[in-house]
Amino acid sequence: MPKIARSRTLKKAIPRNTGTLWLPAFCDLHIHGAFGLDFMAINAVSEKTFLSELRRVSELLCQHGIAHYAPTLLTSEWSTLEATVAKWAKLLSSLRSQPRIWPKNAALPIGLHLEGPFLQPEYAGAHPRSAILAPTAPRLRRLLSCGSGHIRIVTLAPEITGAIPAIKTLVKAGVRVQLGHSRANTAQSLAAINAGARGLTHLFNAMRTHHRDPGLEAALCWPNVTAEIITDGVHVHPAKVYQLAKAGSDRHYAVSDCCAVAHAPKASLQTLGELRVTQHGGAAYVANKHGRATTTLAGSARLLPEHPALLYRALTQDLSLPIDKKTLLSLFTPPAFAGVKTRFFANFEAETLRFVRCAER
Repeated sequence: MPKIARSRTLKKAIPRNTGTLWLPAFCDLHIHGAFGLDFMAINAVSEKTFLSELRRVSELLCQHGIAHYAPTLLTSEWSTLEATVAKWAKLLSSLRSQPRIWPKNAALPIGLHLEGPFLQPEYAGAHPRSAILAPTAPRLRRLLSCGSGHIRIVTLAPEITGAIPAIKTLVKAGVRVQLGHSRANTAQSLAAINAGARGLTHLFNAMRTHHRDPGLEAALCWPNVTAEIITDGVHVHPAKVYQLAKAGSDRHYAVSDCCAVAHAPKASLQTLGELRVTQHGGAAYVANKHGRATTTLAGSARLLPEHPALLYRALTQDLSLPIDKKTLLSLFTPPAFAGVKTRFFANFEAETLRFVRCAER
């Protein structure tokens, strides 16, 4: 992969009349780790060691085409989660007050995404059920205090006890609330939207949906609601991904949901919070006591910039579908609510992504 060279102006960064399609740099708003680093591991090592590892991983993410990301934290025991959020908040505050400590060619963490612990146990997926809690007012106050303004997204299940007041509290604090890991029916989902929720987490995964009672999917009837899609070709069928892209890229955006196994040695076991995970077929799975993959999906093993080419090949070669590249690639434009500025561009050429010159931050 070519190195990303810097350029003084965006105009110079994008060649004209090349006949290729250009993408803004990727923004991954659901990523648990990569390159052997679990973002929950901030509690397991010293601050200095974790910062060094995070710089390494962020530089690698940038080399692969990611400019911004939201470190995503998994459900864990309450005391562990409190400490994890507080340490991340301290680190992010340091980056905000001392931007020069961050490498120039490194992806920028833009705020935390808390995926849990306020989930539906029946739809927990890889989240440890024993750590799932109800969103009481004291717990919310504590989380927001630990986060010091750095919690950007919270995923919760709208049907659990206390969810509606929690949504109102979080929205008032400036947090984007997304619905996920839920068995909510349509009425419960729409009540959450009326309370201020504005997103869906990994659409179709860990949620109950049916054409006679669409549940969380019904929230997309509201024009100001958007949904994540894991576009790795495993979590959602490529044909369904393309169908959603054709329905409107302003309503759906791609995320990786990848974890530490992404670009880690293939035979290695990695951590995801309290879990051990391994990779198989481009996805991450919870590992059993022997270190082998179970059937429980734990995320993706593919970085977000790998997804477009995988989808394109699956749609055109495996399914022989007529594909409009611009429509497919529109899913990978950073969503407006992320509030990020493009740092560099990539072109889609010969069914691969090639990364080129940077624009200034």
